[in-house]
Amino acid sequence: MGWWSYYALLFVLLSLGAMTARAQNLYVAELDIGTVSMITPGGVVTPFVTGLNFPTSLSFDASGNMYESDNETDSVNKITPGGTVTLFAAFPGGSNPYDSAVDSSGNLFVNLNAANEIDKVTPSGVISTFLTGTGETSQLVIDPSNNLYLPDGTFNNIDKVTPGGVETTFATGISGAMGFNGNILYVANNTGIYEISPAGVVTTFLLGDYSGGENLAFDSSGNLYYSNFSTGDVYEVTTGGVSSVFASGLSQPLGVAFAPPIPEPGSVAMLVGGLGMLGLVVGRRRAS
Repeated sequence: MGWWSYYALLFVLLSLGAMTARAQNLYVAELDIGTVSMITPGGVVTPFVTGLNFPTSLSFDASGNMYESDNETDSVNKITPGGTVTLFAAFPGGSNPYDSAVDSSGNLFVNLNAANEIDKVTPSGVISTFLTGTGETSQLVIDPSNNLYLPDGTFNNIDKVTPGGVETTFATGISGAMGFNGNILYVANNTGIYEISPAGVVTTFLLGDYSGGENLAFDSSGNLYYSNFSTGDVYEVTTGGVSSVFASGLSQPLGVAFAPPIPEPGSVAMLVGGLGMLGLVVGRRRAS
């Protein structure tokens, strides 16, 4: 391999590193002050959007748009990466949208807590009923195959719902705040944090009281984050099971979420250029 080949390959590797170099900010819904705050990797808290009514949960689509469930106004707001807020979906009065999750096609699933149903909202804003009779549930999460999971507080189970709407019991004897890290479902409650395999096998990850939040968020390194509504803290749990306070002084924090990783400016162009250069070198070598 000539020096031009090494040069092109170096460009590719550097651009791939740049695409994953940007640190992730954690977003938190602060219920009683109507604010979504941003927490830097260093634990610095700043307001991202203010003037909301009763934000309970946050979810993101692949483009980095945030969806904020507003329990008081029976609506879901869409918030762009730049912080512009628009009404995305409005539901019947008293239906109490509490949590949402986005699938790989950009469909938003919203738990209407008081109506005991889950509605589906297309990217263009068309609303339809997806599942009824959901009982006492709060949170929604989606796995990499677009299956939906919801805790059933009445029977202390977690149910799985296929994209076609078929509901089955996924794990028994457990419920709580949930979040996916890859294809492993994590559940946190007042006895500990648990891992559930795709086959529904429950194992203990960490014992202790990890209640107080509504969902779990994972950064790109697999560290887990959850909020405590009562103490106003957000906690970090490393992949090795070490728990510590990540940020404090928040006002009734509930939903936590990470935006999808966004490449650094210019890194995509660098990657394309590097791949093009590498292809040119390989083509010349084959031609000779």
